[in-house]
Amino acid sequence: MIKLHPNPTAAKELYLQVKDQLIIRIKKAIKGKFKKTDKKTKAKTAIAPSIGLIGYLTSLTTGNGLEALVTAQANDFKAIIAYLKSNFPNVLVAESDENLLFRNIFHEHGYKNIDKFDLIQKIAIDTCPYCNRNYTYSISKKSLIKPEIDHFYPTSIYPIFAVSFYNLIPSCLVCNGLGAKKNADPEIEGLTNPYLIQPFDFKFTFKIASVNVLNPLSNKYGVHVKFLNQIPGHLKVFKLDELYFHHSDHVLELIIKSKIKYSESYRQYLKDYEELHFSDDEINRMILGNYSLESEIHKRPFAKLYQDIGKELGLIE
Repeated sequence: MIKLHPNPTAAKELYLQVKDQLIIRIKKAIKGKFKKTDKKTKAKTAIAPSIGLIGYLTSLTTGNGLEALVTAQANDFKAIIAYLKSNFPNVLVAESDENLLFRNIFHEHGYKNIDKFDLIQKIAIDTCPYCNRNYTYSISKKSLIKPEIDHFYPTSIYPIFAVSFYNLIPSCLVCNGLGAKKNADPEIEGLTNPYLIQPFDFKFTFKIASVNVLNPLSNKYGVHVKFLNQIPGHLKVFKLDELYFHHSDHVLELIIKSKIKYSESYRQYLKDYEELHFSDDEINRMILGNYSLESEIHKRPFAKLYQDIGKELGLIE
C-alpha cells in the first residue's frame, strides 16, 4: 500500500555488516561441514552439496557475488528465483537438504546477527507499508517495543534472501502474523514488494449506505470504505477489505468536514495568523487531520485513506 524508496547506501552497509560471517559459513558449507539432525532419532548426518551447488556457493565468495545478492534490487529477485528453479530447485523446497544448508548460512548466521534496530532506523518508515494502519516505531536497541521485520520472500522457502536488504520489510504484527502474511509465498499469492508499489496501485473511495441526518456520527457503518484501485493478492493476504471496513468512522468525519466548505478566506486567515506561519501543505494537514503530501503517507496511520478521500471530497487538491 505504501511505496518504500531504495536506499543503496544502507544496502551496502548491511552487506559490509554480514559479509565476513557469511563467507566463513559458505566456505564451511562447501567443505561439507554442516550437519542436519533427524527429528526422530536425533542422529546427525552431513549435508554434502552437489558439485554444481559448490560452484554456485563459490561464486558468492569471489568477486561481487555476495554483495550483488545482499544489495539486489526488489525487481531482481524474480530472476534469481528463476535461476535457482532451473539449476538448484531443491534450494526452494522447504526442509530439503539444500534448503536447510542455505537457511543455516543466510538466516541462522546472517539475519540473526544483523543490527535490526539500525536497519529499521535506516529504512525510516513510521507505519506498516502493507496496511498503513499501525505504527512501526522502535524506541531503542534495548527496548522490547520493536516492529516486526517481514521477509517479503519468506526464509522457509527462500532462505537465500534472508539478508537481502530489499527483502526486509518493517511491518506490524497484524500483517506479519499467522493470520496474514507470515510464510505466504508472494509468487503464489500475487504480492508486490513495497519497493515496487506505485501510488496508483491502491486508491480508496467510499459508498454511503445510510446516514442519520440529525446525528450523522451515530452510525460509523453508514459509510463503507472501498478500494477503487487495488492489488487483489494484498486484499486477500492482509485482509484489507475486512480491516478497513471497521475504520469507516474516519471517512464519515471527513464527509462532515467537507460539508463545512473550508473557504479561501479561512485558509488565508490561517496563513496570516500572527503567532504562527503555516504553509499551504500545513493548512491542508490541519483541515484533513492527517498528512496531506504523498511523500508523507508513511508518517501516520490512515494517511493514505485520508488523502484519497480528502481529494475525492475536495478538502485538498
